Amino acid sequence: MQVLRKDKASDLLGMEMFPGSLLMKLGVFDAAYPDNPHLHDKWKKAVTSKHEKKQFQLRCHIYQGSNLPSVAPGILLDPFVKINFNGEESKFTNKVNNKNNYPRWYETIVFDTHLPENPDFFPQVNVQVWDHEILGPNDYLSCIMAPLGEVRQSEGSELPNASLCDNQSPSLLA
Repeated sequence: MQVLRKDKASDLLGMEMFPGSLLMKLGVFDAAYPDNPHLHDKWKKAVTSKHEKKQFQLRCHIYQGSNLPSVAPGILLDPFVKINFNGEESKFTNKVNNKNNYPRWYETIVFDTHLPENPDFFPQVNVQVWDHEILGPNDYLSCIMAPLGEVRQSEGSELPNASLCDNQSPSLLA
């Protein structure tokens, strides 16, 4: 059994730097049929389809947060949301909710971008919650990685398998 260890390189990133993500697909093949041409064609088609790109618009509707964790007991937050997507520069909510652990933004952040036509190759959306500091760097609170490929086009449906970037409660983003 392998034990996971902290990556020493992660300490080299600044607090406001997103280290990136990796998209990969794993497959398990029947050892009795390692050269099945049908499976090879299916995998080859999946890899070549990533090069065919199309114009898309991602709309992130940021509504409210619930029970956001304070950086210190009894301290209220000045939270804002930061979104990283498809290598584009981070976009922020315009409004910082002052002294509030239950913030309401009701804002839409839009990314106009080119994505592969195959949703299997859509990048994840990284949504981070930060506490605004007047003096010094902003404090990171939490984030959620949203698998965009699981959202059906133009439906704006919820993300069924969004995963937290750390061990925070899923109620961080409502």
